[in-house]
Amino acid sequence: MGIRGRVNTSPSGLTIAYLMMTLLVLWVSVEIDSLLGLPFVESPLLLALGLVVVAVGFAFRYLALRKLLALERSIQWQHVPRTLAENGVFQYSRNPAYLGILLMLLGAFLFGVNWPMLVVLAAVFIPLNR
Repeated sequence: MGIRGRVNTSPSGLTIAYLMMTLLVLWVSVEIDSLLGLPFVESPLLLALGLVVVAVGFAFRYLALRKLLALERSIQWQHVPRTLAENGVFQYSRNPAYLGILLMLLGAFLFGVNWPMLVVLAAVFIPLNR
């Protein structure tokens, strides 16, 4: 059994990993923003909205991965299933796991509206949208 068999593929582990990466990207973007002296928008309303959006994104990703594992589907992007999951979070999005990633990044952008985070959001959105 190679490394693939030992990777943590639990829905919570994978979702928390993306949340941690999102927070790291947010921190780096704020640091870049301050180093370059770019405008930075801070607002209690945006912070609250950002927290809600991150929480919804986290929930979407977690529920999508949990559903795929319950259906005994691979969570690897290369795997093409023969049937579609059509209930749960899949009734709202064809790929709620990717939608969850985008929502977590959008929520992080709302925490502190800045240009580097907007670039990251666009850089992730474009390939996921294709």
